[in-house]
Amino acid sequence: MRDLYRSGALDRQIDLVLRNAETIRSIHARVAGVQHPEGWLPVSVICENCGRIGTTLATGYDGSTVAYECKVDYVDWAEGCGHGGRISPLKGNSKLLWNEQWCAQWDYFGVTYEEGGKDLLTAGGSRERSNEIYRQVWKKEPPPGLQHEFFTLGGKKMSTSRGVGATAVEIVGIYPPEITRFLMLRTHPKRHIEFDPAGMTLPRLVDEYDRCADEYLRDPQSDLAKIWRLSQVSPDPAPPGFRVRFQLIADWLQIPSIDPEREAEARKGERLTVAELADLRRRIELARAWLERWAPEEARFAVAPSLPPAANALTTPQRAYLARVKDELDGRDAEAMQARLYEIAKETGLVDAAGRPTREAFTAIYLALLGKPSGPRAAWLVVALDPAFVRLRFAEAAR
Repeated sequence: MRDLYRSGALDRQIDLVLRNAETIRSIHARVAGVQHPEGWLPVSVICENCGRIGTTLATGYDGSTVAYECKVDYVDWAEGCGHGGRISPLKGNSKLLWNEQWCAQWDYFGVTYEEGGKDLLTAGGSRERSNEIYRQVWKKEPPPGLQHEFFTLGGKKMSTSRGVGATAVEIVGIYPPEITRFLMLRTHPKRHIEFDPAGMTLPRLVDEYDRCADEYLRDPQSDLAKIWRLSQVSPDPAPPGFRVRFQLIADWLQIPSIDPEREAEARKGERLTVAELADLRRRIELARAWLERWAPEEARFAVAPSLPPAANALTTPQRAYLARVKDELDGRDAEAMQARLYEIAKETGLVDAAGRPTREAFTAIYLALLGKPSGPRAAWLVVALDPAFVRLRFAEAAR
């Protein structure tokens, strides 16, 4: 906003507000019961003496300048210097007060929809005041928007002033615009919106987004499909194309031998369209940031260049399992390989009392390749690596 004020981009809105200050003063009194003194102007100017802005009381707009006093006791959190004078409120010399600035933003940016937290949309609250100001001063209907619950981070209400959570700029810097909109729209207005890119929150959110995209292809009139449609920035979006699951991209980025773009085309069976390639690259960028900043330890891995010492802990049944798996690397895709890994686990006795494969089977794969007992989906890891490398590694681990 500072750049908009300094460039003069909001000068028209500032002049409109100041010329209608009495109307605005009456709206504050009528809607919110807030009484301002006669002659009050809904603007703070920068004191020419001390440079403070929150301590100035502006009055008397004559069409080009306002009178102001930098009051010693105007606010509790700062002390003014007592200087006074007249100054132009334009070209960055002033800042509209909150409600009036909100209206100026609606006008300048052409806002058509804006949700708000329940603390702002209460009766007599900021949104109600701004709505009425927009109607009376701008002669326009304010943008509609639902009331939503608070953003939370790990269950705690986000408050950037208290260091809890992220600013709006940080949120849109982390999430692509469609995912940000999806985060808002897929959450019931009466439920808190959990914004925490740490852990597995982000992969699950993108999976939900993809599920709604798939539903749009199946039945555009279904509820999930409508959530995807409303999440799009374009007013006339193209149907969703081929996509790669976010978690799989994160896994690919941790395997040096994989080129994500080439792997994605191999999975699709043909070249990606321009839109599909752009989507993939955005996901790669997001997955890389997630891995660097927020991914849990179990989501991070690196293929060991040689047999890890942890493989010494493999049991006899686990070694037998790896010996069988090494002979099954025949070009299956990940889904088929996953099914075969389950079958081999049953055949080698790595099952529980109910006959279901246990984690011991997949732990054997992780210990042999990563040197840790957990990792990405085992079949995806196995098929992503060079078959000759995996065959040699499993043979060595099975001895």
